[in-house]
Amino acid sequence: MKIVVKQQGGFTGIERVVAEVDTRNLGEEKAEQLEKVVNDLDFFGNSLKKQAETGADLMQYEITISEASRKKTVVFTDHPDAKAGSTAQKLRALIDLLQTC
Repeated sequence: MKIVVKQQGGFTGIERVVAEVDTRNLGEEKAEQLEKVVNDLDFFGNSLKKQAETGADLMQYEITISEASRKKTVVFTDHPDAKAGSTAQKLRALIDLLQTC
């Protein structure tokens, strides 16, 4: 599974890749942990779609996951008022985990 996360927005309007991970290059434990998070999100399911909002200085993330013949991209805004347990919070947790790889 390959996961790429791009960040854009903020005060300066930056755009950069913040994480790029291929689970084949990770240890078994970390790869399984990432795959579990992706599966728990039901990333490839129909319920997870573009979640982006507009707002001054908000960071927007684009997460693309490729696995075998499947590929999907989801965009969401990292809003400071996102509710605990919300999809945005879960996607943010995925990004945090990817940045430890």
